[in-house]
Amino acid sequence: MNQKKNLEKRPENSPSNLEELLKNITPDIHRLLKVAVELGRWENGDKLTEEQKALCLQAVIAYDEHYLAPEKRVGFISRKKTGSSGKDLNMNVAVNNNNGIYSDD
Repeated sequence: MNQKKNLEKRPENSPSNLEELLKNITPDIHRLLKVAVELGRWENGDKLTEEQKALCLQAVIAYDEHYLAPEKRVGFISRKKTGSSGKDLNMNVAVNNNNGIYSDD
């Protein structure tokens, strides 16, 4: 029960819902969260806990869903038909983990 009480208390400035949280995530924060999840460490080198990894990943996925085109989202898979007969299904896995973080575009 004591844990439940602690969970119910939020800091004064914390967002009250997902929409409010997403408004507070800037593209730079989104990038930092993605890198942290990918590397398992914060920018300062501290290791993420399993809970932090899960929460960061949830935030990244929610941000992607809300602000990015489908082909730019984490885990996007492109399914294109190829060949003149249309029988071949080319399942190009385009897992876009970086979304251009390390590219010049």
